[in-house]
Amino acid sequence: MLIAPLIVLAAVASYVGGNGLGIWWFVPNPFQYIIAAAMHGSYVLRSPRTSPALAALSWCTCLYWSSAGMRTFVPGYPLISATLLEATCLLLSKPDPWIPVSERIALWRREQARIALQLQMSEGILPWARRVVRQAVCGRPETAAGYDHLRLAAILADAENRLHTRLARLVMPEHLRQTIVTNATRITSRIETSAAERAVEIDRLVLEAAAACRDECAQMEQLSANERRVLAERCEEALLELAHH
Repeated sequence: MLIAPLIVLAAVASYVGGNGLGIWWFVPNPFQYIIAAAMHGSYVLRSPRTSPALAALSWCTCLYWSSAGMRTFVPGYPLISATLLEATCLLLSKPDPWIPVSERIALWRREQARIALQLQMSEGILPWARRVVRQAVCGRPETAAGYDHLRLAAILADAENRLHTRLARLVMPEHLRQTIVTNATRITSRIETSAAERAVEIDRLVLEAAAACRDECAQMEQLSANERRVLAERCEEALLELAHH
C-alpha cells in the first residue's frame, strides 16, 4: 500500500466530496468535510474482514458526493473526474492479507531469534568501522576479477583500431564499410558485456564464499577471537587468490 499518495488523494477526495455533500444536503461548515472524510475512511481503511457490500456502498456514496463536488472544479466532466479520483483511492487502499495475532507474535519471535543469531555471528560496530576505515584509507583492492576486464577492453580497442586501419586501405562502397564497422562495434560491445557479467558473477561467488567462511570461523569457540579473525582472513585471501588465477 502506497501510504503517502493515498493520504494526499484521500484528503483531496474528502474535500471534493465534502463540497458535494454541502450542495446535496445542508450541513453546517465544516461538518460536511468531516462526514466525507469518515465515509472515505470506511473503504480506504477497510480490513480484509470488511464486508465487500459495505465497502462498495461507501465507495458509491463517495463517488456520488465527489461527482457533485467536481461540478465546481471540473464543470465539463465531473463524473469522469470523480470516478478517476475515487477509483485511484480504491486501488491504492487495497488491504494487505489479514494475519492472525498469534501468527504475528510467532513471526516476531522467529525474527528476534534470527536477529540475535546474526548479532552473535557479527563483529561489533567499532571493530567493523575500524576495519572499513583502514581499508578505505590505506587498503589494497581485493577484487576477484582483478584487471582482466581492463586488459580485455584494451585488447578489443586495439583490434578495433586495426580493423579501421585495414578497412581504410580497402576500396569498397561506403555503406558496406559502415555495415562492417557497425557489426564489429556490436561484437566488441557484446564481448565486453559478457566479460563484465562474468567478473560480477565471480565477485558475487567469492563474496558469498568468504562470508560463509567467516561465519564458520566465528562459530569455532575453541579458538580465541584473534585466531578466528586471522583464520577468516586467511580463508578470504585463499578464495581471492583462487579467483585471480
